[in-house]
Amino acid sequence: MAVRPYDSTVEDTVGEVLELVKGVVGEDWVTDDPAITIGYSKDNSFEAAKKPHIVALPENTEQVQEIVRIAGRYGMAVQPASAAINCAGGCIPQRGGILLDLRRMDKILEIDEENMTITMQPAVRFGVAQNMLRKQGLYAVNPSGPHTAGVATNHMDKGIGMPANKFGVGPDHIVSMTFVMPDGEILKTGSSALPGAEKVCVEGPGPDISGLFHSSMGIFGVMVEMITQVYEWPNVEVLKVAQFESEDLNRVSDFFYEVTREDFVNECSHLQDSYFSWFATEDDEVGAGIVEYIPRNNAIVIMGGENEEEVHLKEEQFLRLVERNGFELMDDSIVDMLSDMIGDICYECKVLQSTMRVTRFFGSFQVVWFNTSLDRVSDLHKKYQRLADKHFKDADWRKWQDTYPPQEVTVYTQPLEFGRSVMLELDFFISFDDSESVKRGLAFGYDAINMVLDDGGFFDRPYGGSGSFNFGTLQTPRLGTYSELLGELKADIDPRNIMAPGRLNLPVEGA
Repeated sequence: MAVRPYDSTVEDTVGEVLELVKGVVGEDWVTDDPAITIGYSKDNSFEAAKKPHIVALPENTEQVQEIVRIAGRYGMAVQPASAAINCAGGCIPQRGGILLDLRRMDKILEIDEENMTITMQPAVRFGVAQNMLRKQGLYAVNPSGPHTAGVATNHMDKGIGMPANKFGVGPDHIVSMTFVMPDGEILKTGSSALPGAEKVCVEGPGPDISGLFHSSMGIFGVMVEMITQVYEWPNVEVLKVAQFESEDLNRVSDFFYEVTREDFVNECSHLQDSYFSWFATEDDEVGAGIVEYIPRNNAIVIMGGENEEEVHLKEEQFLRLVERNGFELMDDSIVDMLSDMIGDICYECKVLQSTMRVTRFFGSFQVVWFNTSLDRVSDLHKKYQRLADKHFKDADWRKWQDTYPPQEVTVYTQPLEFGRSVMLELDFFISFDDSESVKRGLAFGYDAINMVLDDGGFFDRPYGGSGSFNFGTLQTPRLGTYSELLGELKADIDPRNIMAPGRLNLPVEGA
């Protein structure tokens, strides 16, 4: 069949494409029913709703190839989605087209105990993977998010794993990936490019092109398989919390710098008191009841080892740091209380976090997460708080929600490797049910993202579609030659601009 010229108006070909895709996946796994497609048009972000023309659910790589080839012939956009719990607009189809829902591709293909790798399809979720891996004494680095998140897509998307200080961020765990490219051909990155060498944990061969796909939001192709490193589950683990009432986040940063440099903890993070209480509880009343037991600021660490003696030595090392910095340890009875609410807290951090409980406030949860240096955390938080006061303090917020004022932004801090940098998450809440709340939230988000960029913050996951104000939209134009080269690569690899058009502030229409 001849390739049709690109035409941004695809409505007249939807019927043809629908019938062709039915021939690939079967009638039960594709639809253009508006009652279904509208469910893919919006997430929890400020990104404008956009419906796909068609939703298709392939079950294997070959079906993905055929659908992408059909889309290419008709100039129809393709937007992949896997676990589909994105909260930043990453899977909203900017140009309609085919929403490629990969949830049926949820198979663990192999767990290799000797080489400590897992081979999986894109929709394998952490809860499933971790329970399978734990039977072998292994685990995957879990994100600070729910167990329903996809393992492979979280890693490719530079997701911040719980033990990021010890093992690094998402792409650090990737051995190799398999992609369906915009022309339907297969590309294997890393050692998988050479048959027989699939699980060799080295970069390359030659120039490591896999980095091109990290946080690419699907603009270069559809990831259909990944091999990733997994790690031994510690025989013994213990959670400790250092607490301090000071509002000075510089003290948190200094403490984390020492903890990470001494390199004896598996995981460490900081959650502001209210955030901690929401995370640990399932309803507002209980959350409000435990806030009084939690200091304004804290440092949460998890230490692990082969035996009790090793972990005890690490606990003593941690206690020396706590005392040297003028902090205190949270009483074990409080830690036990929190553990009872969450479950096995160490296991919870790796496997079974509930879907984000904080969304119960206002029904939404707006995140501004970025990388910066530890010494900037306090200043950025103060500026963020001032912006929140500016946009929300005089708002009649109780008509939106009666529990938590929107100007009380939350803080989540996670040091990365040896404290060389930190993932700082500054969150806020708005109600999509109220136009005033949305307007204030939009204005605040725009100012907050620009504030981060002006003060040296860096969005390594540049979400945002063309025409929105999200991370990528505001950051990409500042990148100069980098941005220009990204556009040129997109045009060369995907000349018809069918793969996730509009992502990373690239064109929505023809390339």
